[in-house]
Amino acid sequence: MVSNLAIIGNEAEYHFTDFYDRCGDARMGNHQNSNHYKSILFLTFFIAITVVLIFYPCTKFEFLIWDDDRTIYDNVLVKNFSFTSISKLFHFYPKLMTKYAPLYWVSLGLVHSASGFDPHVYHTINVLMHIASSVVLFLILFRSLSALDRSGNGPLWAAFLATLFWSIHPMRAEVVCGATNLSYCQAILFLFLSFYLFMKFEDTDHGSRVKQVAYYFFSFTLFTASLFTFPIGMTFFAVLVFYAFFVHNPNNKKISTKIIINIPYAIVAFIVISLNLYNHTYLQNISPFGLKDIIKFPYLIFYYIATSIVPLNLSPNNIQFSKMVVSDPVIILSAFAALVFGIVTIKRRKPWVGIFLLFVIVLLPLLKTDDLPQRYSYLSGAFLSALAGYFLLIAYNRRNIYLSMLASLFTIVYLLILLPITSAQIAIRENNVAFFHYILDMEDDSIVRSDAYWRMGKAYQEREMHEDALHSFEESLQEWPSNLNSLYSAAIIKLDLGRQDEAQNSIDLAEFIYKNSPFQISEERYANYHFFIGNKYFLRQNFTMALEHYFIAKNSIGYNALLPLQIGMTLFNLGRYEESILYVKEASQLDPESPFIQSILSRVHAELGKSGSKSVPPQGAPEP
Repeated sequence: MVSNLAIIGNEAEYHFTDFYDRCGDARMGNHQNSNHYKSILFLTFFIAITVVLIFYPCTKFEFLIWDDDRTIYDNVLVKNFSFTSISKLFHFYPKLMTKYAPLYWVSLGLVHSASGFDPHVYHTINVLMHIASSVVLFLILFRSLSALDRSGNGPLWAAFLATLFWSIHPMRAEVVCGATNLSYCQAILFLFLSFYLFMKFEDTDHGSRVKQVAYYFFSFTLFTASLFTFPIGMTFFAVLVFYAFFVHNPNNKKISTKIIINIPYAIVAFIVISLNLYNHTYLQNISPFGLKDIIKFPYLIFYYIATSIVPLNLSPNNIQFSKMVVSDPVIILSAFAALVFGIVTIKRRKPWVGIFLLFVIVLLPLLKTDDLPQRYSYLSGAFLSALAGYFLLIAYNRRNIYLSMLASLFTIVYLLILLPITSAQIAIRENNVAFFHYILDMEDDSIVRSDAYWRMGKAYQEREMHEDALHSFEESLQEWPSNLNSLYSAAIIKLDLGRQDEAQNSIDLAEFIYKNSPFQISEERYANYHFFIGNKYFLRQNFTMALEHYFIAKNSIGYNALLPLQIGMTLFNLGRYEESILYVKEASQLDPESPFIQSILSRVHAELGKSGSKSVPPQGAPEP
């Protein structure tokens, strides 16, 4: 990506200023011929087909009860999306996402409006965007490397192999095969397109003002859209600054011109960084990063380098980075290694050091991260690919055919080794059962295993496989007897199966645990469990118990029209019409356009008129 920093072959020993003098004003377009264009088209097509063949199975996958449930099909922002409500999506929703990402919510809402909650559509969109990102990355790397090498096919093959390393890497599976990760796919595609257009802007002759303005406008627009889709590239503006100041024709423009060009990007980045700091610090009560986070940061860097080179034992359950302390041996060793690396390289000013520093810069937003998921490598991995392309180009320019063949052969063999690992990472995400079985095989921690069993039970519950769901919840409780999610979920299943006494025992135990450790689950989830339990009792016409659980839900958290409507209908069935009409009226005020609520309100009014002050349950009461 930023491989323009590289100096080829023997020139690699020169400092950056020597390199700039040698490169002069050369641009890629001046050195390409028709054969190059044919080769570019062929390799671009090959990359696209390769990505399709590898990731096509993702398009048939289901939603995973890992993040897809709360982010997509249980998300009220997505369910209630309309063009008149778009402005609401630019508010902060810290319970749904730790980052400020309004355009992501808009994208999810648009997909839902067009196709509903069809998981195949969400997965297909991710695959298509990953294909596009791979193609754009190839063009970026080729344009960069071609500016350094004016002859031969070295830049073409180096860019091609480096792009494949990024596009088919096993760590891409989490992003491309996760419907929720549409945020990453869209943000990175916009970011790559923005950088490519910025390069085109820099390459365009000053006489072509219209083209220059168009390239710059769309580059800036896409950069802004990327950060407001998901702020994974908050520090990426540093790459643009570095490119403008030190790489592309560094002596050709006034410093003031370069500063003016980059100011809009810096302003947008500053705004997005500020919004996310506000979201973290004030809305989520997360303390700003400090000295401990800085000391731990080298481990994060080396972790993503190591897992990119040797992607083995990749678990969907991420390393809990926030729980690591500075006294951990790996943290101390990483910090020491980073110090030694800095001392050795800082004065040498070799080109690859510049690319590596940009790799570090794009990881800076992770200083206060809780965990280390694979998806965070989606952007930083592109810089490792740029490094790979740079070193391949050095090998090709040694003018030693054996070295060139050996470098190509080694890279191709390495990519072939990655393919089955990537396929395995894709396959485990096919469905919830396969996914959570994989986690159970990988993890020994009892709490992690309990959570995996609970989520597997939820998957069975959605398929109405009640016995299998109950078995999974019981397995979860064997791993961790105090798992409130499993206790409440088991109670709901037992009510479905008509085992009310057992269900009540689970509820009583869950209530006892909740009173002693209320922070295990959110207040909202606690209220939802009681709402669902109330519904189960309602359907079994145990209206007294239903009302008890509805009131627990009501007193726990704010609610929409559905809860007061259920309370009103339950009171209606108990013959308490005067109280019933108050709650149904409240539901009508919260959702005045609902014809169902209006029909219930009319019916309650009618029964109240018939019975006067009597409390006789009516026949044929409405159901939830």
